[in-house]
Amino acid sequence: LGDAVAVLVTSAATGEGLDALSAELLRRVPLERAGGMASEPEALDLPLAEHKVFRPAAGRGFDVRRLDDGVFRVEGDGIVRLLARHDLDNDEALAHVEGRLRRMGVISALEAAGFEPGDDVEIAGVLFELHPG
Repeated sequence: LGDAVAVLVTSAATGEGLDALSAELLRRVPLERAGGMASEPEALDLPLAEHKVFRPAAGRGFDVRRLDDGVFRVEGDGIVRLLARHDLDNDEALAHVEGRLRRMGVISALEAAGFEPGDDVEIAGVLFELHPG
């Protein structure tokens, strides 16, 4: 970087160089003599930053609905992505999906809605018979 740019070695873990950094910041950013630093952005006539508010997702990330006797629908982005990655005509893949659904709490939610092994489950428009082991 050359002599024109000062390099300060600091460590957040040990605190090394933090005093020198503070002194350099105070030297480079002088306080306003009239009233000191303003604490509110409006006082400096600065525009307020736009920001996005992130809200927590639903606790389990899926919904289970009973459509008819022996027919259930499971909705949720993670569930849809799970099925999109697996061939449900392959018994090993289906067993893997069933294991993941159990660990995610989907099988328990289906059972709470009245599901019994062998009932049909629809996920992302795909209807299949589910026999969790």
